[in-house]
Amino acid sequence: MVNYLKEIRDKNLFVSKHMHELSGKRVLIRIDTNGPVRDGQPDLNSFRVFAHGMMLEKYVEHGALPIILTHQGRKGDEEFIANLSAVARRMEIMTGIEIHYVDKVTGSEVAEAIKNMKHGEAVFLRNVRDHPEEESLNTKEEMVNSSLTKFFKDKVDVFINDSPSVCHRAQWSLVGFFGLIPSYFGLQMEYELEVIQDLKEDLAAGKKITFFVGGKKFEKIEYLKKILEYPKAKFCTGGLTGQYIAHVAGIKLNGENIKILEESEIKIAKELYDNFKDKIEIPVDYTLENREIIDRDDLPSTKGLIMDIGPKTVEKYAKEINGRCVFAGVMGVFEKGFDRTLELLRIASSPKTVIFGGHSSAALFQNHGVYYHFIKKGGKVITSGGSALALLADFDMPGLDVGIGRI
Repeated sequence: MVNYLKEIRDKNLFVSKHMHELSGKRVLIRIDTNGPVRDGQPDLNSFRVFAHGMMLEKYVEHGALPIILTHQGRKGDEEFIANLSAVARRMEIMTGIEIHYVDKVTGSEVAEAIKNMKHGEAVFLRNVRDHPEEESLNTKEEMVNSSLTKFFKDKVDVFINDSPSVCHRAQWSLVGFFGLIPSYFGLQMEYELEVIQDLKEDLAAGKKITFFVGGKKFEKIEYLKKILEYPKAKFCTGGLTGQYIAHVAGIKLNGENIKILEESEIKIAKELYDNFKDKIEIPVDYTLENREIIDRDDLPSTKGLIMDIGPKTVEKYAKEINGRCVFAGVMGVFEKGFDRTLELLRIASSPKTVIFGGHSSAALFQNHGVYYHFIKKGGKVITSGGSALALLADFDMPGLDVGIGRI
């Protein structure tokens, strides 16, 4: 079991201890503003954009000249967007920092923009995943010797990995600079590793942690299985995840909801439920797309897609909020106003509750009244989703391993 927080601190690799060294330095910073896409445009009001904007302000306040690398989707996916000028503009408005967007990852325009940077400015580059070397290289040696690394290494002074949400991946923008130029882990990274390590230690100590698991699909089953192996871990399910679990548990859905279930996901759900059924809670009622509330047993005779859990399920799940809680997915389609997850978040607002990134954080952040209530009560929100689960499950984290000499 690797304690990444301790190992990185022992090696003095958190940039928080080096902020005074950033003044006047051109700093290449890898962040992650990836989020939902609506009508071909990225979600500019996401928690990730907000969180990284706040950290960008801190780097600039210490005199850094940031060059920003981020991504949106993956090539071939419907959420892939190459031109991220809208994200750059949103961060500029949010922070007051003059951000120059360059619609290239490398090349003469990028080199010129970096060369001409002045204090109080930042450069924001095109989606790094638009460059073929970001995801095609397999080894650290290939990444260190890539054309991308060769382009940047004599143009920047410092590299900062401040993207905790992608550290479970081995990609050029996470691995390619350690050992070549001064390289550190960022402010957001340090905060999130603190939060996740605290959860990990409580799980290992046998303390109860309830995970509210929703969303559109399963994270890697290996993560979920490993987490449920902890003695006091428990899942309360909702969203499409909850429908899969209900289906394999023998609960009859109506025809419309059965149609959207994929065979591969059914197999995952069955394996999880068969092994841990005593630690998995299933909704007792649902909200349909016409907003009708239906008890679980009445589902077969209804029409319409399930859009959320129902009030009885909220009441049932609220009784599980008596220890630490983690929200790792929304229970309903919050984009369409199905937001019973917010009812649970109001109840769970305390220093014991953590929200993992993705749609959970978006649902909270876009409802500012609940967000500020949650934060005021000491609740914690992080940008990491799948990578946080990977850390809790004690999987390798290539984006962190490179800094501490494990790869």
